[in-house]
Amino acid sequence: MNSVQLIGNLTRDCEHRMTNSGTDVIQFSLAFNERNGETGYINCLMFGDRARALHPMLTKGKKVAITGKIRYETWERDGDRRSKIELLVLDIDLLSKREEYSEDVPF
Repeated sequence: MNSVQLIGNLTRDCEHRMTNSGTDVIQFSLAFNERNGETGYINCLMFGDRARALHPMLTKGKKVAITGKIRYETWERDGDRRSKIELLVLDIDLLSKREEYSEDVPF
């Protein structure tokens, strides 16, 4: 089973781009508290129409609840083996107060 649920705050404004096939993609980083009092960070990706719609609302400091799955990727560059872990967002709930969002963003 590959399922993750996190509540945290965005560490930077969400970035929007399109794949070569025309799919919307947003990318952001989430900070969350661990049980030992440490802060953890994870990079998140979300695809599709909902990602495009949420893009203006996902700005630095906003609190969100995320459900997703871990994606582990490896590659080789200049003879060095590299890897990264990302969270593929399947569902996201905005937890910041409504008045913290721009008035021109539809809900």
